[in-house]
Amino acid sequence: MLSFDRDHGDLIFNRGVMPPPAVVYFRLNPPDPQTIETILAGLIVLGSEALTGRFTVVKENGMRQRALPATV
Repeated sequence: MLSFDRDHGDLIFNRGVMPPPAVVYFRLNPPDPQTIETILAGLIVLGSEALTGRFTVVKENGMRQRALPATV
C-alpha cells in the first residue's frame, strides 16, 4: 500500500488493524511529483523483498523501516 496518510501507522501498530503485505508511507511536505517519481523508481529497484512485511517511511533525505506485526 502506498500512502500519504499518517493514520495507517496508528491503525496497524496501536489499534491492531490487520496490515497489508507492505506499507510505504510518503512523509513529504509538500509532496512534489518529481520527488515521488524518483522515490518510486528507487523502490522498484529495491524490489518487493525489501518492502514485504515492513512499514516503510520515506522522506526526502532517506527512509526507515519497521517490521509489520505478525498476523494470525
